[in-house]
Amino acid sequence: MTSQIGPIDFLAYDSDNRVLQARVVLTGDRLTDVLAAGAPIPAEEIVVRDLRTHVAADPGLRAIDPTRLAIVVATGPRGSMLHRVDTEAQPVSIHVDRYVVHGWIHAPAPKNPLDHVHTRPWLPVTDAVLEHHGAGRPWRERFGTLLVNRSHAKGIALIDEQTHEMHWLAGTAPVAWAPELIEEIL
Repeated sequence: MTSQIGPIDFLAYDSDNRVLQARVVLTGDRLTDVLAAGAPIPAEEIVVRDLRTHVAADPGLRAIDPTRLAIVVATGPRGSMLHRVDTEAQPVSIHVDRYVVHGWIHAPAPKNPLDHVHTRPWLPVTDAVLEHHGAGRPWRERFGTLLVNRSHAKGIALIDEQTHEMHWLAGTAPVAWAPELIEEIL
């Protein structure tokens, strides 16, 4: 029997430089599980805002295609304590389509976090900072947890704790992305 939770607020960034806001009912224990299933997610009150112009529109959609989403803000309940695995956190920067995500990725000890990313379609990044450009200026937003669609990730770099702290505390101008630090993950 599948449990239903919600409706919950849903916020996601897609590969077309748009942000989607909606209300969804989860048909699983966690948002990550629903996204990983890859099936269209029934939703209500969907609003799509173009990040380049900040113009919002109601597209008349009744479902969200998770395969088109690059980044999802984690909301809703955390997974069952019975299914939790002890992990170690490592600060990372992930280049995802037109976005850069900085934060902590978690992997079971003693695994290398970069080895672990190959096993998961969605990568949870905690204490996350999302950087992007829109409406003619750079944006930096903080989130408790972002879920990154690995199929949209162009690269990932392990960073040190001080560099992560710099991103977290920085103002609105994003730090330049350094392509030479990117390690291919696909």
